[in-house]
Amino acid sequence: MIEVIGERKQSEVKKEPKGKIVADLAYQAIKDGGFDPSTTIDMARDHQSLLKDIVEQGKEKFKGDFFIHFEIKKERLTFNLVHGAPFCFNKCPTPLPGQITYRYIRNENKVELLWQLLPVRICKFLEDNYFSLTDDQKILYKEYQRLKDGTLLKLAQKLNGE
Repeated sequence: MIEVIGERKQSEVKKEPKGKIVADLAYQAIKDGGFDPSTTIDMARDHQSLLKDIVEQGKEKFKGDFFIHFEIKKERLTFNLVHGAPFCFNKCPTPLPGQITYRYIRNENKVELLWQLLPVRICKFLEDNYFSLTDDQKILYKEYQRLKDGTLLKLAQKLNGE
């Protein structure tokens, strides 16, 4: 057997878990301002179709205005965000990180976005890197600020008549 100088045996090489490598690359891409717009466009199309479907269900279920709530979750190994199935409520949900909340106004037949809050980990990332954020990222960060200062909670209480 020929020994190759400079190479390590397979057992000596410390391997990083694939998830950590993907997360590090995604973190660096976000930091550098890079993203895949096609993924974002597909997710937006899916979100819009789900929103239309849940509005129709809400119209059948409630007589007046109602609220639509999406959970936003971060995939475990990457920085991709996915949303869960939407839910309808007759009361405005308490604002928490990781939510998109809409209000359907029946007499105007329109859907109003109340807030869009990213998961806590991403909000902290935005907060830590505020001066290097793009304008779109700053808008998302301002939503997080509205949560932290209690503005969104007051809005939810007002909409619930509290």
